[in-house]
Amino acid sequence: MELWIGPRLKLLLASNGMPQKELGAVVNHSQSWISDVLSGKTDPGFHEVEAMLRALGCPWHEGVKNPGAITRVNVTFVSKAAPPTDPKSEGGEQAQA
Repeated sequence: MELWIGPRLKLLLASNGMPQKELGAVVNHSQSWISDVLSGKTDPGFHEVEAMLRALGCPWHEGVKNPGAITRVNVTFVSKAAPPTDPKSEGGEQAQA
């Protein structure tokens, strides 16, 4: 499995200017652990990623390009148009097909 979150966190950390040691303190880990995460040697847990993104001021959806890579569950959303409503019925009820 490719560890992708480290390079993403590395970019966010560089743009934020937060020291690795400070980010490590957010998740109760050492600077060397953070360094391993940033280089892709260590895979942080879901809650650790969430806490680090929050500390870096990054919304979850922007920090995570593939949520399934963390949760190991890929979710696909399929949207369908709602059936048309019948304007003659009270309350705009859906027309029966």
